[in-house]
Amino acid sequence: MTVQQHAMFNKLLNQRVDETRRPEFRGSRIEYKHTKEIDHFYRIEGTRLRVTTDKESGQVLAVITKTKIADLNIYSPRTKLDIRITINEEQTVERPDMDAHKPILERHKDRLSYKQDLWSFDLTQVVSPEHEPGPVNPYATGPPKTLPAVTTHELELEVAHPETWLAERAKVALNKPNNFHEITHTFLGNLRALAKRAI
Repeated sequence: MTVQQHAMFNKLLNQRVDETRRPEFRGSRIEYKHTKEIDHFYRIEGTRLRVTTDKESGQVLAVITKTKIADLNIYSPRTKLDIRITINEEQTVERPDMDAHKPILERHKDRLSYKQDLWSFDLTQVVSPEHEPGPVNPYATGPPKTLPAVTTHELELEVAHPETWLAERAKVALNKPNNFHEITHTFLGNLRALAKRAI
C-alpha cells in the first residue's frame, strides 16, 4: 500500500470514529488506539519466535510462535487493492534469553487500531531497519553486506474475537441456530468496502 493510500484510510477511519461518537449515533462505538512497538524475531532450536516490546518503555508485551494455516489471495481488477485472507495459529511461549540469542529480524510498527464489535481495522507503518540478508560468509572479504532499511504500509482487518466466530461455526455443525453466515458476510463486506475506497 502507498503512503497516499495510508493517509486516505487514516482520514476515512478517523471520520468513522467521529461519527460513532455523535449523540445521535445508534450502534457500537469505534475504539481507537495508537501503539508503537518493536518486533524481534529469533530462531531457537528450529522454532521462530516473535518478541514484541513497547517502543518507549521496552516492556515485553507478547512472546509468540505463529503457524500459518492457509492463505487465500483474491485478485480484484476493478479496485486499487487486492485482498489476501490469512489464517494463522498463534501460541504464547516463554520469553527466550534475549542476551544469549541474536535476533534474525527486527520490525518497528507504528499502528493505528480501530476496533468495533468483532473487528479490528489496523493501519500500520512498518520499518525494517538495515540488516544482514542471511548468515555471514566467513570467506567473504570486506565489510559484510547489508540490506537497506525498508518502510511499508499495511491495512489489515483482524478478527478481534475469533472465539465468537468459531462458536457460531460449531453451531452450524450441530444444526443449531447461529450467526455464522451473517458474521462471514460482514467480514467479506468490510474487505470489499475497503478495497473499493482505495485511491
